[in-house]
Amino acid sequence: MKYERLGRTNIKVSKIGLGTWQFGSSYWGWGKELDRDEVVLATKVFPYRNSARKPTV
Repeated sequence: MKYERLGRTNIKVSKIGLGTWQFGSSYWGWGKELDRDEVVLATKVFPYRNSARKPTV
């Protein structure tokens, strides 16, 4: 597990990725639209880049 410093604090957080492939179809056991919307909103409030580059936090 890789960790990064959170902003300008000394708090270390793990790097994660958010998969959204299951949001498009009931075949994959999707949840309520409200749950989906909350997840998507959280990614806008707390942006994360799933890449090899260092985040620009």
